[in-house]
Amino acid sequence: MKKALFIISVIFLIIGCQSNDEISLYERLRKKPETFFINNQSDTLIQGKEGTLIFIEKESFTNQDGNIQTDSIKIELKEIYKIEDILAQRISMKSNGELLETGGMINVQAFSNGNELQLKYGKEVVVHFPKKGNSDEMNLFYGLKDTTQVIEWE
Repeated sequence: MKKALFIISVIFLIIGCQSNDEISLYERLRKKPETFFINNQSDTLIQGKEGTLIFIEKESFTNQDGNIQTDSIKIELKEIYKIEDILAQRISMKSNGELLETGGMINVQAFSNGNELQLKYGKEVVVHFPKKGNSDEMNLFYGLKDTTQVIEWE
């Protein structure tokens, strides 16, 4: 009797936890970015929840026409340092067909008035990654999506 009651309880728990929304597992696991609002007219230091520090020099962002952005800028930072986050994001870890070992990665995007901004030619963003483990053996890679949206690391 106790076993049957336990099984029925588990079934009700599972049914009760299901949502009517059609949200994919990917959407449920996808890491949401942190959002920061900055002024492009002054130097800015951003610190992510997982320890990433980003220094942005003033007048670093331009619009699609190449003009310096003067409105408020929204910075989206996604820090991906845990293996479960890498898997949940479905990020490829290959470079020239070889598997990479990773110490983590970030994705930084800038927007103003709903439009994505670009880094002004000649400007740099300085990033400090939190030191964890044997990071002395790690190298810096840039990820570029190919036509099939797979990231190739260079």
